Amino acid sequence: MIKKNEIKRKGKKQNKDKSSRISFIIVFLALVLSSILLYDGLHGMSRITMCDSRIAFTKGNIEKEKARLEALNKKEKFMKTDKFIEETARAKLGLVKNNEIIFDEK
Repeated sequence: MIKKNEIKRKGKKQNKDKSSRISFIIVFLALVLSSILLYDGLHGMSRITMCDSRIAFTKGNIEKEKARLEALNKKEKFMKTDKFIEETARAKLGLVKNNEIIFDEK
């Protein structure tokens, strides 16, 4: 009888050890999984912040380029006028109109 009781006790003790090991493994895996998810979440948030700043920077560049394009379009429109042609001919080629008098500075 003593042997049967001892065997039962050992069996119960082994079952408790197995269940505590399984509980420990489950808790450990849950901690590892939650740590991984937390790291991915924080890493993802930093990537989102970085992308937001890049988007804002790019939008600023787009606005600058639109203003530059508008200025170039105005310059192109002016370059097609007779006034521009006349100013360029006077400044770069030294041309004058027929009825103008030229004074030389010496």
